[in-house]
Amino acid sequence: MLSTLGPVVQVLLTLVNGLLPSLGVNGGSVVAQVISGLDAILPIIIKEGGQLYTEVDAIIEALRNGSTPLTPEQLTTLDALDAQLDAAFEADAAAAGAPADPAAPTAAS
Repeated sequence: MLSTLGPVVQVLLTLVNGLLPSLGVNGGSVVAQVISGLDAILPIIIKEGGQLYTEVDAIIEALRNGSTPLTPEQLTTLDALDAQLDAAFEADAAAAGAPADPAAPTAAS
């Protein structure tokens, strides 16, 4: 369940996700700012829970598939954000009693 801040974050994430295509995701500084912003708010998103994960995942994919070539540092940051998001989603699912994803990596793999 989202806190009072959750709906605001969700609107902002939806807005960013909607604006990326119209911006062409072709400005290096725009990409850098979006990645930096995601990195800064990811702890809030994780605290809010699964309802925001889809929006962030869509933004990450839009950045990866945009027309601007990403730097190795940007790719590394996006990979780290994606991994944190996936781990938080899996933790939330496990806490809710959902069965483990058989395709998810385990500590032994």
